[in-house]
Amino acid sequence: VTDMSWCFYGCKSLIKAPVIPSGVTNIVSCFSDCEKITAVTLKCNYNYYMYAAFYGCKKLTAGSIKVPAGQLQTYKDNAATMGAQKEWFVAE
Repeated sequence: VTDMSWCFYGCKSLIKAPVIPSGVTNIVSCFSDCEKITAVTLKCNYNYYMYAAFYGCKKLTAGSIKVPAGQLQTYKDNAATMGAQKEWFVAE
């Protein structure tokens, strides 16, 4: 699986996402409007095809999105594009 775009879009019952594998290259709007989601683990490197991934995720908080340690700053730098806050990202 490399494309998970729109995969969980608007899911009203999703609380914790499955781990997103390292080979995934597209999560455009994957979790958008998942209002109850509280945690995400991304094993994949940041790329352009991750925009709007977390728009409308009202329950994500500081440290709730785990990413590869070497990618932490890149994810933080692109948080707004993803619909996230910088503090939501933490190194795995």
